[in-house]
Amino acid sequence: YGDETQLEQQRLLGAVALALHAQPVLPRDLIQHVQSSTTFLAGADLAQQSELVRVTPTNFSLEELSKLWSFLLKIDYVLSAAYVASVVLIETDDPVPPPALPVQTMNILALPFREPVITQVVAAADAGAPIVPVSAVALIGRNLNAPPPPGGATQVLFGGIAQSPTTVSSSRIVATLPVGLAAGPQTAQVVQPLLLGDPPVPHPAGFPSGVAAFVLHPVIRPGALPGSFAITVESGVGSPPGDAVVVTLDPAVRTGQNAVLQLIALAEPTTRPLFNAGAITADTNTIAFAVPGVAPGAYLVRVIVDGAESPLVLDPSGVPIAPSITL
Repeated sequence: YGDETQLEQQRLLGAVALALHAQPVLPRDLIQHVQSSTTFLAGADLAQQSELVRVTPTNFSLEELSKLWSFLLKIDYVLSAAYVASVVLIETDDPVPPPALPVQTMNILALPFREPVITQVVAAADAGAPIVPVSAVALIGRNLNAPPPPGGATQVLFGGIAQSPTTVSSSRIVATLPVGLAAGPQTAQVVQPLLLGDPPVPHPAGFPSGVAAFVLHPVIRPGALPGSFAITVESGVGSPPGDAVVVTLDPAVRTGQNAVLQLIALAEPTTRPLFNAGAITADTNTIAFAVPGVAPGAYLVRVIVDGAESPLVLDPSGVPIAPSITL
């Protein structure tokens, strides 16, 4: 505002623009002066903020200026310019936490990184034989023995169940499968514990290996007579009535697993019909398979649980001979 004939408006705006251009930041001493001279700001720490207020010119279009001045009711437009003032970061007044306690003693232990690696999981007695419940399993790999200082015996996790091995070397570990594993795909992992700290504290997962997969095959239980198997044939089962093959397995088939019966005709081994028991609704060792339309004759019996086949008994020449039934 000013005398238009003396260009006071333009000269005043120029002086303000020059001052803000030369001093675009509010100095701390000015902020401190305002704090000390203003009663309600006494004790404030605005001058100690990490970021100061910076004033920056901004360009408004004619439409933006008209909207701005229309907000000011009953005030006519006068020569003006727009500036943006940055925000001030204000911290909380929480007390500063005390410094950390000094370190009195240091206990540093350096060990070479020897990650155990499992390359193969096989049956311990015969690498070509199927892995069956509660059998000895060999884990083949490298760095399988725990490095010094030991933190306890090396452990093997089968399906998450810890088992102590019977023999341990750098390239081979032999352990017995724990009770309770389900047939089908399973996992094995080597864990080498460590003793760390002062006094030493066991750390069970000091050096773990990656997880290796293997297949646990179900087995058909032996029968009451030597050389027989727990397989029976029942008649008049289902609707319409028909024959059913009842098989007792180890381990128990778990809820949600899928069990399939395979009959291999001894007279024609290429004939291998499959009979699905469907999803199992409760854990059980005994499963009945309806076998409608099967021609009379002798058959080898195999049960497949989640893709894992029960092994067949072979004669010395390698020909399968059991378990079998006659329909």
